[in-house]
Amino acid sequence: MKEHHIKTATFWSAELHSNSSWIWRSLLNLRPLAKTLIRCQIGDGTSASFWFDRWSPLGPLIDLLGDNGPVLLGIPINAQVVAATNSHGWRLPSSRSRNPLVLSIRDHLLSVPAPSLSHGPDQFLWEVDNRSLNSFSTKKTWNQLRPSKEQQFWAKAVWFKHHVPKHAFTFWVANLDKLPVRSRLLSWGMQRKSGSLF
Repeated sequence: MKEHHIKTATFWSAELHSNSSWIWRSLLNLRPLAKTLIRCQIGDGTSASFWFDRWSPLGPLIDLLGDNGPVLLGIPINAQVVAATNSHGWRLPSSRSRNPLVLSIRDHLLSVPAPSLSHGPDQFLWEVDNRSLNSFSTKKTWNQLRPSKEQQFWAKAVWFKHHVPKHAFTFWVANLDKLPVRSRLLSWGMQRKSGSLF
């Protein structure tokens, strides 16, 4: 599937190909991370992907049943949630299935209301720290994704109000012991002086 064929499937099921662009590859590689931040609140079930969206507390069902999931449940891979229903409610496999995971998913779905037009459209929510946000917040999302550490004692010496960005960045990298030139020189055998940053 090429980038311009995304309309025939979903972002979650799109495959990487050798001729895919760098930006497309980067976006697809972020899918596992994005799954943890996007949740769908089911309404009529016509927008949410049955297999790939996180619309159930169980998470994306494709992650539970794998590639055999559509065969086990009889629901196509690109189906919306509404495809798993009929006029009487959920349309699921018989309880005589021998697969315990299928039975567990079946029992869970039967315990929640089926999609209905009276519930309105599906809603996709951005979640941070397991809380839905009224609007997207870059700050809260960044704090959720980045590894959190205590502030270093030298932070105010680097990031002060009138700092010169180039100097601050170099000083910051030096304090983290990540200067690429120095690392390269050390790998060539240059001896590092004790107590020196360089």
